[in-house]
Amino acid sequence: MKVTAARCRTGASIIHNTREFDLSKADHIDEKRQDLNYHLRSKDEEFFHFKEHYGKQIEELNERAIEARHPERVKTLEHAFFDKKSKYKPEEIVLQIGNKNETVPDPIFRQAVHQFIDKLKEQYPQLDISNVHYHLDEATPHCHLDFYLPYKDENGNFLLGNKTLALTQMGVERPDPDKEISRYNCPLMSFSQQIRELFGEICQSKHLNIDMTPSERSKEHLSKEHYILSQEVQNLKHELIDLEIKKNQQIQNFKEEAASLLSRANNLEKQLLDEKGFIERFMEKNDTDEAFRQSRYTAFQNGRELFRDDLRVQGKKLFREVTIPELAQERQKVVQQVHHMHM
Repeated sequence: MKVTAARCRTGASIIHNTREFDLSKADHIDEKRQDLNYHLRSKDEEFFHFKEHYGKQIEELNERAIEARHPERVKTLEHAFFDKKSKYKPEEIVLQIGNKNETVPDPIFRQAVHQFIDKLKEQYPQLDISNVHYHLDEATPHCHLDFYLPYKDENGNFLLGNKTLALTQMGVERPDPDKEISRYNCPLMSFSQQIRELFGEICQSKHLNIDMTPSERSKEHLSKEHYILSQEVQNLKHELIDLEIKKNQQIQNFKEEAASLLSRANNLEKQLLDEKGFIERFMEKNDTDEAFRQSRYTAFQNGRELFRDDLRVQGKKLFREVTIPELAQERQKVVQQVHHMHM
C-alpha cells in the first residue's frame, strides 16, 4: 500500500474540513457516515485559536497600515483566517493509508496519526496544530491536520507570514544548501519530503505492507509543471466545493431579497388599491366637489408613481448584484410577478 502525507500548497479549507456546508452538493461525501467523523475543534473554536494566538499580530499590522495611510491593507481577523489567498490562514497536511480498494482498520489509522502528531511536535517544536479532522465519510478514510508555522522574532513572539524563516529556525534546510533559496529549492520542499518519510516509517513500524517507492508524479523525469499540477489536484477539489457553497449562498440571498421586495410591493399595491377604492366611492357620493375629488385622485396618482419608482430602484439594485447565471430563472419570476400587479 502507498501512504499519503501531503502538505497542501494552498492551505487548509476550513469549511470543507469541518463539514460546515451543504453536504448534498458534495457527491463524494456520504452523509449517512457523518457520525463516524471526528474533529478536534469546530470551525468557531479553530477561529478562536487563531484569534488567541495570532490576533494581536493582525491588529498591529492593521495599525501600521493606517499609520502609513494604506487603509486598503487593513484586514479583519475573519479575512486573515478564512480567505483562501491569506498568508495567515492555516496550513494543511493530508494523511491517508492505501486507497478506496485497500486500506487499514480505523483504529490502526488513528494510532498512526497520533504517533505522527507526537513526532511532529518533537521534531518541529514551533509547529502549532490548530485542528485535526478524521474523515470517514468519503471513499478512503483520511485525516486533515490544520497547522501553523510561526517564526520567532527578536522579542520572543511567535508570528505568521514567514514559513521559510520558521523552518530554518527549526533546523530544516533547503534540499540543496549550495544553491540559493527558490521556489524549487526551499525549506518547505524539505519539510514536505520529511513528513512523507516520517508517516511512512510510522506505518511500516506497525508491520503494514507499505510501498515507499516514490510515485510516478514525483520522479525526477517529470516536468516541474506536471509535478506542481499533480500536487494541486486535491486542493482544486476543495476550492470547487468552496465555490459551490458561495454560489448557493448568493442564490439564497437573492431569493430572500426578492421575497422581501415582492412583499413590500404587495403591501404598497394594497394601499394604493384601497386608496383608489376610497376615491371611487367618494366620487359616487360627492361628484359635485370637483376640487376635493381631484386632489384625492392626484394623491393616488403620485402614490402610484412613487410606488413604481421605488420598486424600480429597489429592483435594479437587486438585479445589479446578481452575478450567477443560475439566478436568471429566479430573476424572471420576480419580473413576471411585478409585471402582473395592478398598478
